[in-house]
Amino acid sequence: MTIRIPRTIFEPLDKNIHNRADFDCGVLVLNQFLQTKASKEMKQNLNMTYVLTTDEEKTLKPILGYYTLSASSLILSSVPSQLTKHVPPNYPLPTTRLGRLARDKNYPGTGKILLKDALIRITNASNSIGIYGIEVDAKDNAAQLFYKNFGFLSLIDNQYSLFLPLKTVLQAFN
Repeated sequence: MTIRIPRTIFEPLDKNIHNRADFDCGVLVLNQFLQTKASKEMKQNLNMTYVLTTDEEKTLKPILGYYTLSASSLILSSVPSQLTKHVPPNYPLPTTRLGRLARDKNYPGTGKILLKDALIRITNASNSIGIYGIEVDAKDNAAQLFYKNFGFLSLIDNQYSLFLPLKTVLQAFN
């Protein structure tokens, strides 16, 4: 008898195959987004939601965590000047917004796995479109510390809005 242990995989959210109802990260607004808004926003092309799940062939697969990505831009004056030395004045910086990132509280340690997958997707997209960096809005002090541990820097006008230059990500991956 062979016992098959499921592998974890990333895939776009699909309400027909992913169990959104059982996801609980401990933050009501992030749970509600996944359960009621994520699929709608994907249909409107407002963002893409990627879930960390298993390769099990069940009717509804568990969601261990998720994140969203969308195109965005920042005004040059909001980014620390040492990060924009060679950018033309008043140029909007093309960014990718990491809109939400949450892990189910039953799967500790998956936050960095979610972030790494998001950064890989962004890096791959940068081969086709201009992306100067990644922006994220931290929900609280714990989230801010999480992102700062990976090199994100606070923007000038809001300490909870963070930025990571794409070149920093590329250097880390090389």
